[in-house]
Amino acid sequence: MTFIIRRDQRAVGQGFFHTAELEAEDGRKLRYVYDCGAMKKYETQRNARIDEYLKAVGANAELDVLFISHIHFDHISGIERLLDKTNGLTVDTIVMPLINVADRLFAYARAANEDPATINDPFFRELVANPANALGRLGPRQLLFVRRGSSDGGAPGSGGDDDVPDGPTDIPRVWGDERARGLNLKLIGRGTGDERKEPFIESDGTEAVTTVVEVDDTLAIAVAGGESCFEWILSPFIDPTIQSKKFLFLRELATVRGISVSRLKSWLGNTANIADLLLNGVPDLAAAYEAVADDFNLTSLCLYSGPKANDGSTEGVYQARLGSYFHAPTLRREIG
Repeated sequence: MTFIIRRDQRAVGQGFFHTAELEAEDGRKLRYVYDCGAMKKYETQRNARIDEYLKAVGANAELDVLFISHIHFDHISGIERLLDKTNGLTVDTIVMPLINVADRLFAYARAANEDPATINDPFFRELVANPANALGRLGPRQLLFVRRGSSDGGAPGSGGDDDVPDGPTDIPRVWGDERARGLNLKLIGRGTGDERKEPFIESDGTEAVTTVVEVDDTLAIAVAGGESCFEWILSPFIDPTIQSKKFLFLRELATVRGISVSRLKSWLGNTANIADLLLNGVPDLAAAYEAVADDFNLTSLCLYSGPKANDGSTEGVYQARLGSYFHAPTLRREIG
């Protein structure tokens, strides 16, 4: 059995919208999206590309995984339209990096400086203030927040017990039992995962709960295509070249607001205070941004998508931070 892999980089102007689909020969599929957004001035073009995609796959079709690389507006501004509960897709799992509050505030301050209209977007503002609440409203079964890997050395394709599709895992099997439709999924690799139930507030004011799991980026998602088919790996990891100088930004923000850094950190521990800052403290955020803009990068999630290692095959090599992945070209076809 082989996989057919379809990938499309969709033209949205300044932004990013990548769609992909794995299909086994028996017709079972896995559909995922990596980022969905564009700058405000490209809103018409962005919406047209989203609508084309929805028409192609069908409204209310299932999106297995939505990956969010980071929370710049031009990478997230189309997510609400993509996952609209009436005309959009239904999503099973949303994966994004575990982003600290300083990074989130910096993204918002940058938007305020570079494209002020974007900070009036309610979804963007809520995603900065409370990611679990903003994403929970979109209806996923679970949210996976990926943190920089642990030091235990495990990785997908490393040959450990966790690389066996039905073998033991050292974290909860958050992907659950075999699915009635689509390709089967599980987490592989060595690392830790912390699962909890997270309450959030629906748009109508009612309280609901979603599952939140924080996982190391030494773990990956294995897509099982059947006994005669190799596994496909979706491996999110935090780019080690991203150096977050968040203290500089927090120090400048504390100075502008006339308080100490320690007091500011304590104050930002309350989500309501963050929301208030985003509404009423934009000039302070902008001033702090201008002081450190040249020295600040954001936490960002990269995604390796490719075949799992096949014993004895070195005809093709995919390189990723988590290791090398090998495949025989005859096992793989690309379409689109």
